[in-house]
Amino acid sequence: MIERRVLVLPGDNIGSEIVPEAIKVLTKVDEIFDLNIEFEYGELGGAAIDAFGHPCPNATLEKAKAAIEKVSRAQGYDYILDASQGSGLIVSDGKDLKADVKKELGF
Repeated sequence: MIERRVLVLPGDNIGSEIVPEAIKVLTKVDEIFDLNIEFEYGELGGAAIDAFGHPCPNATLEKAKAAIEKVSRAQGYDYILDASQGSGLIVSDGKDLKADVKKELGF
């Protein structure tokens, strides 16, 4: 059976009101269609600052990264880059390109 995991990040403001209702809808859909949905929760925003002192704690980032890695490998990608500032390589399962890049750059 296919496993479907949903990372739930309620955050602040309207998220705390909307997300529980969305979970109810997804749970009902899961019951009707037997989708095997599993919910995993993470903290984000002000709630995360209150709980962990940071708007996006490492535990939340690790859950998201694990999902990205799983999906990228299943799709056959060897490299996945995070283009947001201060980020970098998320998945690197392919050949180490450093030597080839250095050679191309004349190092």
